[in-house]
Amino acid sequence: MRSEKKAEVLYGRKPVQLFLEKSPRRAARLYIDRELNPQVAEKFSRLARGRSVPIAPVHRGQIDRMTHHAVHQGVALEADLLRLRNLPDLLECIHHPASRGPHPAAAYLALDQVTDPQNFGAISRTAEAFGIAGLIFEPRQSPPLG
Repeated sequence: MRSEKKAEVLYGRKPVQLFLEKSPRRAARLYIDRELNPQVAEKFSRLARGRSVPIAPVHRGQIDRMTHHAVHQGVALEADLLRLRNLPDLLECIHHPASRGPHPAAAYLALDQVTDPQNFGAISRTAEAFGIAGLIFEPRQSPPLG
């Protein structure tokens, strides 16, 4: 039986900083390496407090395990998963703003045949950092998600 993921882990100073500054998604918890430079730790703590995100000072090994030993630069963030919608549902949200969904004047980015997973991920993260409300793409011509 496959368990459903409820959160994803973002890591690295720039991705975490951009998420805390710009993302509309909910952040569940910020993890900071106890041995991180105090000025850097305070910068991230200030950003997290500004969004009422709980902060967990942890040993580097815990962040290593959370990120599967990726280069995390001493910070990791648990965040809500991105929501996937089909195009008719998205159009319904735009045309009926009372429904729960993105603001009707929000910007969207359409992708065509971006098949490389690293390119797709980089575009997705950059779009989110710049406040793009969503990506429109053809799942059959995109890398698998999740």
